[in-house]
Amino acid sequence: TITLQNYFKLYRKLAGMTGTAMTEANEFLKIYKLDVVAIPPNRPMRRVNNPDVIFRSEPEKFNAVVEEIRTINATGRPILVGTVSIEKSELLSEMLGRYGVPTWFRLGDRDLATHIARTVWLREGRRLTEVTHRLREALRIAPVVLPMSDDRVATVVRTPAGRLAFQEYFVLRGARDPVTAVEFEGLERARPSPEAVDAVRSARLLIVAPSNPVVSIRPILALPGMEAALAQSAALRVAVTPLIRGEAVKGPTVEMLRGLGMDAAPHAVVALYRTFLDVFVLDARDRALTGSVAGAGSPGRALEVECADTLMPDDAGRRRLARDLLAIARARGVEIPVRPE
Repeated sequence: TITLQNYFKLYRKLAGMTGTAMTEANEFLKIYKLDVVAIPPNRPMRRVNNPDVIFRSEPEKFNAVVEEIRTINATGRPILVGTVSIEKSELLSEMLGRYGVPTWFRLGDRDLATHIARTVWLREGRRLTEVTHRLREALRIAPVVLPMSDDRVATVVRTPAGRLAFQEYFVLRGARDPVTAVEFEGLERARPSPEAVDAVRSARLLIVAPSNPVVSIRPILALPGMEAALAQSAALRVAVTPLIRGEAVKGPTVEMLRGLGMDAAPHAVVALYRTFLDVFVLDARDRALTGSVAGAGSPGRALEVECADTLMPDDAGRRRLARDLLAIARARGVEIPVRPE
């Protein structure tokens, strides 16, 4: 998260606003070390300063606000609405939803600040890897976080309703549409970042998390050069099943696998990772599937199967699985230093 104060401090000059800066000139100078200069428009003022409207109660005020938003929304014009708190924003969003105004994509102040900072830095010409590093440091995240590429890659989902951007499919439509294909626009031109390739090559242990193998892991593997780097890595390569008893803990993993003509089963996930995988961690509840999972590995290269409780309902569950994965690595001669909890 970046505060508004620190966001302002990123720049020596700011332009815009609608008069607020003039009334808060002393604050801008004292806190941000910024002078405020009013620059008149080059054309006659078009804004109409209507008189204030005072309401007798909060429900009456919100009903009037909703009606104003509905009227403007019906014309196709965008409208920016600000409230004094998260609670008020949620209340207003709920009311708009009842009136049929689209409210499916919601960002809180913290999310919005992160998106704004990222967009600004990318437009300045910074690489996505640099931007991610800067955000990580600002948020005080200890582990290194690396995007797979500095190039733009967009996920598009094909459904009977047509091609849908992933956010539209997943957030707006709730992942309810049957999936017939998944495409990654820009993937053919994208290349792995040098940092991502170096991380794969220098790692001693690589773990594929129990994420959606179709839209979370597959684009990384499909990136030109990445699967080869994984196959050539000297690291112990381990993948954790995203399925427990034929179901995903969350998300449309099962529906996507079936929509693409694959079984919604651990052996189908192994088939996607078979070119590089050493060990597959099956959930202990699916121990009976060990044989079919081992048989799905790459021909001529044995795939080892381990069983563990892969369900992570809370922090304790996440720590338990992490310890199990480190024990699996240790049993194969890979010792990873662990920071004290």
